[in-house]
Amino acid sequence: MAITQDRAEAAPPVGYGELVRQNHNFRNLWFGQIISLLGDWFNLIASAALIGELTHSGLAVGSLFVVRMLAPFLISPIAGVAADRYNRKWILIITDLVRAVVVFGFLFVREAGDLWLLYTLTAIQLGVSGFFFPARNAILPDIVAPRELGAANALSSATWSVMLALGAALGGLVSGAWGIQPAFVIDGFTFFASAWFIWRIVLAPRAELAGPKDARRGLAPICGRAALSGPARRRAADYAAQGGQCADSFVRLPGHPGGHCATDFYIRRRRRH
Repeated sequence: MAITQDRAEAAPPVGYGELVRQNHNFRNLWFGQIISLLGDWFNLIASAALIGELTHSGLAVGSLFVVRMLAPFLISPIAGVAADRYNRKWILIITDLVRAVVVFGFLFVREAGDLWLLYTLTAIQLGVSGFFFPARNAILPDIVAPRELGAANALSSATWSVMLALGAALGGLVSGAWGIQPAFVIDGFTFFASAWFIWRIVLAPRAELAGPKDARRGLAPICGRAALSGPARRRAADYAAQGGQCADSFVRLPGHPGGHCATDFYIRRRRRH
């Protein structure tokens, strides 16, 4: 077993093309990411254009960006626990489907008095996205081999940057050529397409399930209580015993295929005291 693990670690890293061609799970996750990010930037451009058209107020447009930044920030403590403890594939699928339904609600914003609905829907959409992105990052070690992880992370980061430019440009083009409402419709269908690609991912069953009390553990570091219990503590102890200090938010722990962001926080807190 140890010889097999050493050989896997010594294997050369794969290229981007090889990763996409040979890894069926990552290919579906990546296609879903491309389509989902395309819709995200469609939504941003369309929402900002709609607010500007209805109010002609820079403050109203700026408030949209405040909502978009604040919603995922507030949900992140709970989202991190969910991504670590529950089935990540189903978190991705459910959040995509919920966001699709929410985005179609933007079609009901027709006048300045409806802006409260736009802000509310934006907060819900970005709050749900706060569950999606941690789960997507955490699922990578579950679907790629150790030698593929570097290429998978790099390709995912590059995709985000490319889709920022391409999606925003296409969103502006569609909003200007066909109107704001079609941009929202396209955005909604991109989430359905993303959910379909993610549904095609095949994951091995995970042994651990969460209970409601795990949400309190996710909030504990913020409140100054860094202690963990159960499997998370055992993983933290194993990792710290080997002198582990991770640079990324999600790490591959010895003997465990998935990352554990809360465990990393526990280790760092322990070492500062």
